[in-house]
Amino acid sequence: MCKPCWRQVSYDTQQEVYFTVNKRGPDCDRTWAPWWRAQTKAIAEVAEKAHPDWDSTAYLEKEMAFADTLEKKE
Repeated sequence: MCKPCWRQVSYDTQQEVYFTVNKRGPDCDRTWAPWWRAQTKAIAEVAEKAHPDWDSTAYLEKEMAFADTLEKKE
């Protein structure tokens, strides 16, 4: 995410992204699920500010379902 967009992300979500990014393993597996959720929230926050009429519900559901799939990966 570029700096101007990152500045639009709430402090709590930024902290969540920072906290989870280093917990990812080398492969896209269950270790990526917390980070996937955090970055999804960050993207949705910025998109909603840029496009106030955009409903993020479908995007969030799809991406959170993917994070659920990652959690089930062994």
